[in-house]
Amino acid sequence: MKNALQSLEAFRGNDYHGRLVQSVEPWEIAVLRAGQTVASVPLTPTEGTYLTQAIAGLDQRRPLVLFRCALRQGDWAQGNSMQA
Repeated sequence: MKNALQSLEAFRGNDYHGRLVQSVEPWEIAVLRAGQTVASVPLTPTEGTYLTQAIAGLDQRRPLVLFRCALRQGDWAQGNSMQA
């Protein structure tokens, strides 16, 4: 899980948003700034599944901080056995 989280750390500030893209394999988070895609962060299947459960409406644009916070809350962030 650290790969996606580390990648998202590069995009700080309130002007970055994210949207889950499920039409590609692997799923990814499209990073948006001013409505334009500036990057994409691929997700492991576990990350994608976890995010769909943790954040409602991921197909809509959401503040990127929600994605970072959600990824930090997973079992892997607390040292449990769930790994990707």
